[in-house]
Order: sequence, then structure tokens, then C-alpha cells
Amino acid sequence: MPRPDADPPPKVAPSPAERAGFRLERSLGCILGAARQRRFLSYGELAWANGLDWAAARRPINAHLWDLIVWGDRNGFPILSAIVVNKMHLLTGRMEPETLKGFVAAARRLGRYDGSEPAVFLRAQQQALFDHVRDGPGG
Repeated sequence: MPRPDADPPPKVAPSPAERAGFRLERSLGCILGAARQRRFLSYGELAWANGLDWAAARRPINAHLWDLIVWGDRNGFPILSAIVVNKMHLLTGRMEPETLKGFVAAARRLGRYDGSEPAVFLRAQQQALFDHVRDGPGG
């Protein structure tokens, strides 16, 4: 129990993504909902789920995706951003080369990248997320 005269815990400053209007719980609901339906999600849909238009979401979305990836890693989820793709790839789940490079870099940063060919790794992470929400807790 803290001492009565103890300072209150420091407030954590909101992340740039939070300052822009992104909320972890909203994005989690959106991503997990799409995963339950075994479908891919566009960046625009993720922005919309947070009440943002694309102009407001475009710059901070990468930081927000990182926040989601870290949260998921700490809570036993596959890489949550695996199913968030450009609108033109909603049917296939593909990522543009630069996007895929960023996805792999994030996985590597967390020690989750297995060294496989990036597109194969992405597909495995997408499948793992679909399976997780079907079979596991939190899904």
C-alpha cells in the first residue's frame, strides 16, 4: 500500500497516435472482428473505426500499428497488423514491398521474425491471427 504522502504515479503522456485520435481498444476490436470473419482490413477502415478520416490518420497510423503489435506481443497474440493492408489488396492480403519491409522490420524488432521469405512470413502471420481468434482466448 502506498504511503499517504506518496506522490501519485506519474501520468504517461499519450503517444503521438493517441494524440491523433487512435485508441487501442477501438483498433483491437476492429482487427479482431475482421480476423473472426477471416478477412483483411484496410488502413482506412482502421482510421474510420477510430473516428478519423484518412488525412488525419495517415501520418500517425504506423506508430499506432506499432503500439498494437507491442500490445499483442505482450498478450500472446500473433502480429496484429498482419491483416491490415492497402485497400487494393483486401481480397489477397498482399502488402506493397515497402509495407512488407516495415512489417518484417517490426517483427524482427520484437524477435518474432523467423527468417523466412517475407511474403511467406506475412501469410503465416495472417493465418496465425485467423486461427488465434478462432481457437484461442481473446478471440
